[in-house]
Amino acid sequence: MTRIVKEPEERRNELIYIAEALFIEKGYEYTTVEEIVTKAQVAKGTFYHYFKSKSDLLDALLDQYIEEINEFMEDTVLMEGVDAVEKIVRILRFFGEYRNNHDRFISYLHEERNAHLHLKVEKKFVPVFVHPFADILEQGIKQGLFNINYPTEAALAVVTLSVEFGTTHQFYMDVGIERTVEAALDIFERIVGAKPGTFLNSFRRDKNG
Repeated sequence: MTRIVKEPEERRNELIYIAEALFIEKGYEYTTVEEIVTKAQVAKGTFYHYFKSKSDLLDALLDQYIEEINEFMEDTVLMEGVDAVEKIVRILRFFGEYRNNHDRFISYLHEERNAHLHLKVEKKFVPVFVHPFADILEQGIKQGLFNINYPTEAALAVVTLSVEFGTTHQFYMDVGIERTVEAALDIFERIVGAKPGTFLNSFRRDKNG
């Protein structure tokens, strides 16, 4: 049988993809490196060429999530001709859709039994996203849209709430993505000192447009 040779990045991503599926199916704690390499049809040495441990692989998986989201946020920050309100609505809608697209694994991460993984996610995600949100809030202050004195601290509050809204599985499942986003927008208006209905009206225009 001819051995299939894959590019290093392709092989690494395949291991991450397989591990993610196993984490969902069996749980992170109950998934072994042996099971990952067996399903990937590679030797253990190949696994350890890319990852120091199973925990290292989990970090790589979360880093992939962060990279995808951060790229979107940075692109949004740099958009010309778009005011700060529209940018925040765009990002929050993206968060909701991203949560929906990765529902199974994100739901698993935030089950009560995985509190340590939930904390790991927050520690990795929140610091990365505060700076771009702060940039948008500062833009909003200059445009007269927001009334806040501490944009970085307000950004921290917004990002933390975004993570919580996007990952609280039972609440999300009960009320749905649209209501979750609308509730978040109402709360964010209060945090940044925007006029009532500012975010929600923009969100509805974006939805209907």
